[in-house]
Amino acid sequence: MRISIITVCYNRVETIERTIRSVISQDYEEKEYIIIDGGSSDGTVDIIRRYEGDLACWISEKDGGIYEAMNKGIRYATGEVIAFLNSDDWYEDNILSETAHGFEDAKTQILCGDVRCHHDGTVSRYRVNREPEEELRFRMVYWQPAMFVRRELFERYGGFDTRYRIAADYDWMLRMYDRHIAISLTDRVLTNFSYGGISTRADMLRVQAEEGRQAALLALSRNQELSAEQKEQWKKRIENEYDRGIENYKFKKLLREIAGGDGQMILTRVRSAFRNDACEIFGCGMIFREIGGLLRRLQISVTALWDNDPGKWGQRIDGIQIRNPAQLKPGQNTVIIASVDYERQIGLLLEQKGFKKGEDYLPYSELRRRILRAAEEKGIDQGDVCHK
Repeated sequence: MRISIITVCYNRVETIERTIRSVISQDYEEKEYIIIDGGSSDGTVDIIRRYEGDLACWISEKDGGIYEAMNKGIRYATGEVIAFLNSDDWYEDNILSETAHGFEDAKTQILCGDVRCHHDGTVSRYRVNREPEEELRFRMVYWQPAMFVRRELFERYGGFDTRYRIAADYDWMLRMYDRHIAISLTDRVLTNFSYGGISTRADMLRVQAEEGRQAALLALSRNQELSAEQKEQWKKRIENEYDRGIENYKFKKLLREIAGGDGQMILTRVRSAFRNDACEIFGCGMIFREIGGLLRRLQISVTALWDNDPGKWGQRIDGIQIRNPAQLKPGQNTVIIASVDYERQIGLLLEQKGFKKGEDYLPYSELRRRILRAAEEKGIDQGDVCHK
C-alpha cells in the first residue's frame, strides 16, 4: 500500500529540513513524498533541491494559500492513503509501517493518532479524541498532522474548501462525519507538532473561531437526520464553543498588551480578580506556560504542580516538583486547571475527590473569563480565583 505524504510550505528555511528528514527516514518503502512550495525566497527551495532525489515530486510557485496548495498536492498523489505534514512538524520514527497496517482493514477510512506538542521547551502529549465522535459537530477534535486518509474520499467528496483560511480541514471532516465515514484511532504518537504555526498564532485565533463557527453551523444546516429540536440544541453548543474561541483571542491580546506599554495598568486591574497570593496548577503544558507567566507578573506564587502524565512526575519546573494527582486533596489553595482539551475530564476527576468547582478548583476557561472581566472593568471585584 502506497502512502503519499504532502508538505506545503512557504519560507520555512529553519524547519523544512527536519520535516523532510522525518519522512524520508521512515523504514516503510511504499511511500511517496510531495512538497508544494508557495514560491519561497528565503532558502527553503535550496533545501528542497538538496533532497529532490528522495521526493516523488516538488514544485515551487505562487498559490492561493495553504488549502489550495494541499488540493494541488492531492492531485499529484498516487498513494491509496494520503497524509499532510506541516513544514514545521515531523513524524515519529517508523510510524508509516504501523499506519499501513491499520489500513489493511477495508473498514478503515480515516486513521488518527496522538501528537507531541513542542512549545517553549515544553513537550506535551495530546491524545486523540476519545470522546463521542459527535463532539466533532461543534469543534475539531482531531489533529490533522496525525491524520491519514484514503485517497478515494478526496476523489469521491472533493478536497478542501479554499474559501476558508484556517478551518477548511475542519469543514472537510464535518463533511465526512455527515456521511458517516468511520474514523479509526490509534493510541500511538504519530507526529510532533510545533506550536507557533498559522493555526496557533494569536492574530489568527479570531479567524479560527469565526471560520470554525461558520463551518459548524453550515454543516448543521445541511444535516437531514437531526430534528429541529436537536439542531437548536447543537446550535447552542456551537455558539458557546466559538464564543469561547473569541474569548481566547481576547485573552491572548490582553497578554500581548500586558507585555507592552500599558502592561502595569492592566496588571493592576487583573490583580483585583485574585484574593490570595498562592494557588496550584493542574497541567504542565502550553496553558501552564501561559498562566504561569501571568501569575509571575501578578506576584502570585504557585505552590504545587500536578499532571496526569506519569512521565512528568518528579520533574521540576521553577523548582516545583510535578506530582501525581492521586495525592490531591481539597482544602489547600485553589487548583487552576491549565488545560483546554482535558478541562472537563480533569474537572470530573477533581469532583470525584470532593473538590467543588469555583471553590476548590477553577477551569482555565473560567479563569480566563474572570481575568478579562477584571481587565475591562476597573476596580471591579469579580469574585475569588485563589481564595483559600
